[in-house]
Amino acid sequence: MGVLKKKLIYILGSQRSATTALEYILSTNPNLFALGEVRLLDDFIANIPKLKVSLGRCTCGISLNECTFWSKILNRVSVDFGFSGGDLLTNVPFVEDKVSCKKHLHALFETLSDETNQVLVDSSKNLDYLDFLIGTLPDWEISVIYVTREPLEVALSVQKWHKRFDFKKQSIYEIMSKWAYANWKMVRWLRRHSNITQFELRYESFVTDPDASLLGLSNALGLSNQFQRSLNLRELHTVSGTPSRFNSDEFRLSPVPMKNQIKGNFLLRFLSWAIRRLCRK
Repeated sequence: MGVLKKKLIYILGSQRSATTALEYILSTNPNLFALGEVRLLDDFIANIPKLKVSLGRCTCGISLNECTFWSKILNRVSVDFGFSGGDLLTNVPFVEDKVSCKKHLHALFETLSDETNQVLVDSSKNLDYLDFLIGTLPDWEISVIYVTREPLEVALSVQKWHKRFDFKKQSIYEIMSKWAYANWKMVRWLRRHSNITQFELRYESFVTDPDASLLGLSNALGLSNQFQRSLNLRELHTVSGTPSRFNSDEFRLSPVPMKNQIKGNFLLRFLSWAIRRLCRK
């Protein structure tokens, strides 16, 4: 009898595409454990200035260094593998020491799997990091949920988000061109890795009919369709994600009508349509 493989569900996609909301809903499944954006774990532990929006906090509301769950994980990693949380390297592709990063991520995920005894969910979104994880966890069964949203809507949402948190302003065309390049790379990668279980989740379908989207996702990934539509965020221990997670203790997923939601002039709408067609799986 073979040894059961440890499992990881990876959420791939662009920012402002409901990846955090999806992870929240997945976390309500009794067989899944949501981790947040593990790629940013080392930055959160260091509480670097660029994370001023979230202040390096876990979704439970406490800093990662003080969170009961993450402090326990980091302590186990230190004891079992011999390096402290302060030395942890996770932020691919920006980490220079890829050899140490590979060891650290392997130790981290093995510890997380042993501690939770559940299928892990990583919502880091980044393609380079996903590719690195595939090589780091060769014995794991990794499934990918590719989340996509209308490029123009992403650009408008990013602009609104940047203005709210006083980030550097970017033009709609700049954001859409970055979306096009990033998603073109994602689609090419997914085609090359057709042996990996994949599911494409369209933002528009997810927010208008979440039940149908979650049923399709469950069937594709072999999950039980046991999801709740609301949850107490302070019971989670996710890293990063939408800063608004600290504005309320509760998250609720409710259908949202998308009719007449697409804004912008004809040229922008046409460009958005063309880019999305170019990046179809």
